[in-house]
Amino acid sequence: MSIELKTKRYFLFDLDGTLVDSSLSHEKAYIRALSDNYPDLASAFWYENWKGYKTLEVFKALGVSDDKAACLLTEAKQRYYLDEIDAGAVKSIPFAADVLQTLRNLGCRCFLVTSASRRSAQAILKHLSLDGFFDLIVTGDEVQSAKPAPDCYLRCIHDAKIATEFSVAVEDARAGVASARSAGLSVIAVNNEALRDEDGYMEDLLQLQAALTKLLTNNLAS
Repeated sequence: MSIELKTKRYFLFDLDGTLVDSSLSHEKAYIRALSDNYPDLASAFWYENWKGYKTLEVFKALGVSDDKAACLLTEAKQRYYLDEIDAGAVKSIPFAADVLQTLRNLGCRCFLVTSASRRSAQAILKHLSLDGFFDLIVTGDEVQSAKPAPDCYLRCIHDAKIATEFSVAVEDARAGVASARSAGLSVIAVNNEALRDEDGYMEDLLQLQAALTKLLTNNLAS
């Protein structure tokens, strides 16, 4: 871990895969949305290829070129994902709340930067009681291009008026890491063995929580 956490005051978190375990629910929602009219796409769909991307952009990249059809699919997918939330299928990743609370205890500010829709993001944050931790939420609805483009992170940096040298993004997917780095941020990569080659890699949020707890203990002792 090469990032000096004690210099960071602003933590910009991704949502899906970073704070919430939602991959299976997203995959189910995509497949349900595709199944009625695009069964071939549904049978071949693998969510791992599209982590961090905006839903509408995923459907277009899959070959749904008609704008109206892609928008209808997006609406359907979002409905099906909300069904998953209502059914309790989406859970917090272990230590998500602990990390956010420890950052609050350290006097740091937390932000949420996600390619998800605002409706979906707010629904899952409220369902898991994580909604009170963030000073600002930026979603895929508010930017022209979602991850891996830097737009969402740049929007957060601008609106929150924070300095990049004191900021760090926490991400679980290549698209998110690329987005944050393009915005000039250092990155902590978590929950994804494939990101082990990243400078800021941590195995999971437990490892991040341990580092933050050590920092808090040192601050209290000084």
